[in-house]
Amino acid sequence: MRNILMLFTLVFALVWPVRAQPLQTWDGLPAFDPMHVSGAYAGRRVCPMCTHGYDAGLLLFVPVGIDVAKASAIIGPLRRMREEISSARFRVFVVLIGAAPSPEMLDAVGAPHAQWYVASLSGAELSDAEQDFGAPLSVAPVAYAFAQRRLLRQYSATELIESTHAVVDDARHALRLLEWLHPEAVAAGADHDTPQGALWFAPSRLHSSVTLAEAAAAPACFLDDTGQPAANALVLLQSEKDPALRLRFARSDALGCLQLAAISGRYDVRLYVLGQAPLRRELLRIEPQDQPPVLGQCDGCEAAYDSRPLHLTSQARLGPQDEPGEQMRLHGVVYGVDGKPAAGIQIYAHQTDQTGNYPPLAGVGAAASRHGRLRGWTVSDSDGRYRFDSVRPGGYPDSSLPQHIHLQVIEAGRCTYYLDDIEFADDPRRAGQPERAAPRGGSGLTEPARSADNIWEVRRDIYLGRN
Repeated sequence: MRNILMLFTLVFALVWPVRAQPLQTWDGLPAFDPMHVSGAYAGRRVCPMCTHGYDAGLLLFVPVGIDVAKASAIIGPLRRMREEISSARFRVFVVLIGAAPSPEMLDAVGAPHAQWYVASLSGAELSDAEQDFGAPLSVAPVAYAFAQRRLLRQYSATELIESTHAVVDDARHALRLLEWLHPEAVAAGADHDTPQGALWFAPSRLHSSVTLAEAAAAPACFLDDTGQPAANALVLLQSEKDPALRLRFARSDALGCLQLAAISGRYDVRLYVLGQAPLRRELLRIEPQDQPPVLGQCDGCEAAYDSRPLHLTSQARLGPQDEPGEQMRLHGVVYGVDGKPAAGIQIYAHQTDQTGNYPPLAGVGAAASRHGRLRGWTVSDSDGRYRFDSVRPGGYPDSSLPQHIHLQVIEAGRCTYYLDDIEFADDPRRAGQPERAAPRGGSGLTEPARSADNIWEVRRDIYLGRN
């Protein structure tokens, strides 16, 4: 038996070269030319995804050797799915893999819908497609949801049968993606065959490493609107300093991060996470030498620079994703001395955990170590907005001090300085105490409120130069 297995492995390796890099979400689906046997392209060799420039759809490979009943079980839910989707821009391509399909198989996988196509693929064209897709297409049914020829999600036969609702959701996400990337073309109607839209100009393979300039690479990490990492997102980057700079494309990793090499300055970032509304973030690259001094009586202010990332965004997390405690969103607007929203202001925050302690942090200096692991940085965006996702802090144990969050501000070309701590009006320890006179940077006394998703919403606006 072992010899037979070894022989099978050798033969498989000879006839099936292994791809070093399998297709991932946002990669371009390879072009191939099957022979269409029914639908609008019957009798022609046409690349399914290539013909309709910025359309979305589902590409399904079905080996002709499978049982006709199983093929019918796969196709039935997809027919219903296609009827649920009104847009003519969503197309279903069924490609039968192997020898000429029987009339029974054609009946099983066909549909009268105008955006339903059936084709056949075999011989050398099949071998080329298998190498390009990095999958043995003739072994088992497999499907790819796509938009602008980009892979959104891959499904097995079981998933197609049992999770039709997910396939429908992905189809609708794909159509929303089209509208986001190229709204003018989508609004113009369905009869456009010329490739259009941003993704057509992106590389076939996207990566989580981007070089915009000769500079040290450093992680740039993004959160979505729920405070979770924007994982496996399509990322579009452009320099705000030079908008004419070519748009760059990338794919965030499982932590929502890129390894980004760029020069100092602001960058416009757009992210698309499947199933979510498009996100816009602004990113500020800060060179190490752009560090203002720390002067005077400011105990621990140097911690604001200890381990500060090179890349800052307007939304960050204090502590790890799984930090125990009641979830909290701290946000606000930074206003300049002229009363207008101020962009590019760095904000450093640190706080206790839910028990009122500063949990230990290794690998940093003494001041940062005292601040603990619930610490982080944001930078105000072009509308002056900033946000931290965290947990609600506890008050110090065996103390009458109320719950609080420490804030420091770093303005370009100035020293870092403290703002008055954020405190919470509903904290029993604070009951009966008056608000501080002349609070630095405006009042830090906040009115926490539960959001619809049961997260504490805390707003603290910052007024530069006040008091």
